[in-house]
Amino acid sequence: MGKRSYWVSVSNYEIITAPQDSSELEIEATKEEVTRLQQMFDQIDHEDKQVTVTRSKTPYERFDTLPHDEDQDKRNEPLDQSLVDIYRMIYDLGTERTRKHIEDMELLEKVDPRD
Repeated sequence: MGKRSYWVSVSNYEIITAPQDSSELEIEATKEEVTRLQQMFDQIDHEDKQVTVTRSKTPYERFDTLPHDEDQDKRNEPLDQSLVDIYRMIYDLGTERTRKHIEDMELLEKVDPRD
């Protein structure tokens, strides 16, 4: 099966067949690649909800008065890596414009250089 155009909204964990918003990233993908990306979105959505549930059990603390919390950084690592993996796949499948946008974000080269 050939590739076709899809538009991806990372913030909504959504892949659609027609653009609706200028913030969506265009990719060229097979159905199998779209299925894999959707699975990655489902996984990060689950991880994000787990982090939210865990944090909601913590009593209120003012964010601006807290010291830097390395434990919090460690708890966020799986979620952060999942997001990098999603952007890597979008980059690999992306149009020239999408790749340029992701390069401008400097997310992949800072966190996950694979070249």
